[in-house]
Amino acid sequence: GNEVAPELLWLRAGLAVPLTIVLQEATGTVHPPGGATAMVFLIMKPLHSLSFLYVITPAMFGAVVMVCLGMVMNNLTTTRAYPQGWW
Repeated sequence: GNEVAPELLWLRAGLAVPLTIVLQEATGTVHPPGGATAMVFLIMKPLHSLSFLYVITPAMFGAVVMVCLGMVMNNLTTTRAYPQGWW
């Protein structure tokens, strides 16, 4: 295959999480599942075909689901409203 040094998968997977955490700490954007996302991408070969789309898709999907659930749950009663405004 075209994978670089497949015998070092254990090292790449082992470094994925701490390097992701360091980058998140440096940018002030700590999100613990980000380390797992990086490691899973390295370990699961079928995900390699998705390339950068793999990172965008779970994040975008998760955000959309949370906003939709927030809108439904917070608008079930008349005492709460979400969102309170759109800009």
